[in-house]
Formats: sequence, C-alpha cells, structure tokens
Amino acid sequence: MVSNIVRGAVILALSANTVQGQQPSTDPLSAPIEATRDVITVSFRQFAQIPDARGQAPRIQNMVDEPTTKRFFLNTLDGAVYTVSYDGKTVTPYLDVNEARWSVSVHAPMIDTGLVSLAFHPQFAERGARGFGRFYTYTDTSATNTPDFQSADHNARDHDTV
Repeated sequence: MVSNIVRGAVILALSANTVQGQQPSTDPLSAPIEATRDVITVSFRQFAQIPDARGQAPRIQNMVDEPTTKRFFLNTLDGAVYTVSYDGKTVTPYLDVNEARWSVSVHAPMIDTGLVSLAFHPQFAERGARGFGRFYTYTDTSATNTPDFQSADHNARDHDTV
C-alpha cells in the first residue's frame, strides 16, 4: 500500500512539472548544500579499554545494559564476552563462546560474521529462577550439518547461524 501511495505521489509530482512545461530534474540536489550549514559538533571520551584478542584490536559488536547486575555486557565478533562496570573502570572477561564446553566454534572471517548479538533472559540475575544465568547468542559457526536448502552456488556455504 505504501509503495502505491509513493508511486502516486511521484506520478503527481511529475505530472505537475510536465503541466507547467518543465521537465523533471534528474538531479535531486540541484543547489549545493553549504558545508557549514546545520553542523553538529560531536565530542567523545574513552569509556573503557577492551583488551586485544589474538594480537588484534577487538571487534566490538554489541553492548547490552543488564541493570539487575549493574553491569554492561559486550561481545566481540570473535566470541569473547566481557562485563564492564557502569563507570567503565572495570573490564572483566566473562566467557569465550569458543571454549570447548560450549561446543561452538565462532566463524568470524568477515566484517559481518561472528558472535553478532546477545540477549539476556528476564530472570538472568534471579537466583533460583528458571532463567538464572541464561542468555542467548546469535552466532555464526563453522558449517556443522547438511543445509535444509541449497543456494545456486552449492560451494558458497561456509557457515551456519545458530
């Protein structure tokens, strides 16, 4: 429905230009925009220092506030999860998804693959609750099983997302 509305608006705009004897412009920005107009100044300060992993700078993907424990959790694409205090002064390794006990080998050769995200169970910090200590990950891992679909290039598949 939205596309029909947009298409109708474009047709009306083009018709109005044609009616007035003008050809529609192919340049959406016919007048240059001033370089200093509406400039937003951004400043920053270092909040926390995450250690290098395997000799490389960490590729931080996500940071989640877990207010019941008063910590931030952040993950790197290569599978490391850290906790960071609210003031940023304390950074502690929490776990590495690559550890053998998790049975996951994080596949992160490209910019958009690896340990992509994590989410906490609502009862994560409630001792004795079903969700205590549980969190969920969205992770790319080495190809582990036969796919339930085949791409046009059968050799292109190099990982699963779990």
